[in-house]
Amino acid sequence: MRWLGVLTAGAMVLAIPGWARAAARPARKAAPAKKAPPAAKKVAAAPVPRAPEHPQFLRDVAPILDKQGCSVAACHGKFGGRGDFQLSLLTLSPEDDYPPIVYGARGRRVNLQEPERSLLLLKPTARVSHGGGLRFKKGSLPYQTLINWILDGAPFSESDARLQSLAVQPPQVVSRVGAKTQLKVLAKWTDGREEDVTDKAVYASADEPVAAVSGEGTVTGVRWGGTAIQVRFLGTVRASFFTLPQERKEKTPYPDVPRTTFIDDLVFDNLKKMNVVPSALSTDEQFCRRVYLDTLGVLPTPEELSQFLAERSATSDRQAPGAAGVRGPADAADRGPAAAEPAEDQQQRERRR
Repeated sequence: MRWLGVLTAGAMVLAIPGWARAAARPARKAAPAKKAPPAAKKVAAAPVPRAPEHPQFLRDVAPILDKQGCSVAACHGKFGGRGDFQLSLLTLSPEDDYPPIVYGARGRRVNLQEPERSLLLLKPTARVSHGGGLRFKKGSLPYQTLINWILDGAPFSESDARLQSLAVQPPQVVSRVGAKTQLKVLAKWTDGREEDVTDKAVYASADEPVAAVSGEGTVTGVRWGGTAIQVRFLGTVRASFFTLPQERKEKTPYPDVPRTTFIDDLVFDNLKKMNVVPSALSTDEQFCRRVYLDTLGVLPTPEELSQFLAERSATSDRQAPGAAGVRGPADAADRGPAAAEPAEDQQQRERRR
């Protein structure tokens, strides 16, 4: 019977081949544990600007009105003001803005008894009806600066520091399309203090299709060209000049352009900085036509063109026709009726125009 049990057990093993292979296969090794990604380095947070505890009117309060757009021509800076409240246009005369702020609106604009109920705070935060809408939020840096000033009694005295000079860094920039440049504005006060007023200044681009500027003074190149970024602070205006050279398809070096006068030096130096190759010199016929169009607004007659070309061949300098060859709009009238052109000639001249 023993051999029968052995045969029975062997038959069971043969009947389950998968189990047999599984039993013969060695156990899989455990996969190695994945390494944890390195911890991200902590970046120190930028310091949060704090409102001055004892603000001054010129140094801290007046720039807020300009930065928030209160003194533009569309708001309180227009002639006659708006809503019985007038400020100097673009804060060009900030000292004259103090009386209407503190003493105007029957003392409701600056409430020394209940500073938070001052209209100077209620209107720009849109907690009461305001035509200019929301300018800043309650608890923001401008709000805290204004309320600290009111808590101090809204002071302004002759001893307060005045703006002495304003500088923009960098004054000249050679940039490229898509690049960003952060401007820095430095103010020097009469008390000797130097202050970074980049966040307080107002910015505008003279040519936005070339370069755009944000309210924080970040300039972004848009397309090749040249423009100026205007910076305004307390009525003082400075500029930073930007040049964005064009990318030429030809990779050849910039050609050496012949120069004749000092004006050529100024023009060609600027074109080279912008990587723009000047056009070829015009022909004598083209030059004569351009002179007449620019000065008289008409094309030269065939006789005048021939006279210019004859004079041109006799001299090495390219000059406009002599006084005898230049006609003005009132020439015929000045010469009198006898010298007036025949009607047929006038009609032909009009057709040429």
